[in-house]
Amino acid sequence: MEAPSNSNRIIRFGVFEVDLREGELRRSGLRQKLSPQAFEVLRAMLERPSELITREELRERLWPGNTTVDYELGLKKCVNRIRDVLGDPADRVIDVYVPSGHSGAGLPLLVDLVGYTGGGPAHTNWKNFGENVPERLDRLIGAGAMPPVVVAFPDCFTRLGGNQYINSAAMGAWADFLVAEAVPYIEKEFHCGGRGRPQDRATWATARERSSGHFP
Repeated sequence: MEAPSNSNRIIRFGVFEVDLREGELRRSGLRQKLSPQAFEVLRAMLERPSELITREELRERLWPGNTTVDYELGLKKCVNRIRDVLGDPADRVIDVYVPSGHSGAGLPLLVDLVGYTGGGPAHTNWKNFGENVPERLDRLIGAGAMPPVVVAFPDCFTRLGGNQYINSAAMGAWADFLVAEAVPYIEKEFHCGGRGRPQDRATWATARERSSGHFP
């Protein structure tokens, strides 16, 4: 999705259409109810797709000057309303691969983070040609080419912003979901992972930078 220009007042994605001039969001031609503040959050995300929008930027955009308001609560309501309208579920499915003959106990835990436009479940779906990731893991582990591991495939895709792996005032606390909720839950359920998992957000961010090739 490209950032809109002044001449591009209509933005379309999937069954949705956003009229930036009129301040309207339509789904399959039907207008969806959004508060002015919620629409401004949506506008900000459309103007800067795949970019991080800070809370300070949104605060100034939604409630400029010395406006007295419970900002955190107001922003949360805006984001939740946008999610409701776009149909992004709060509950997420996480596929977990455990090697044949293992329960997962004592094994390392890997987390499969797909690219911006990919999807975690897509890596576990059946493929008519070639291997999906679990089949490749079976082959490599069975051949002794790699040690047994548990692999989690989280679904962090949003209808508007692609996959999200960092905390964002506009898109949600996705880093918290992964680091503080999903990974500890999988470790507890399968008795895997443990030492080596980033323990805080700073370490998590550094690990992501290294994996993205931003470090030599």
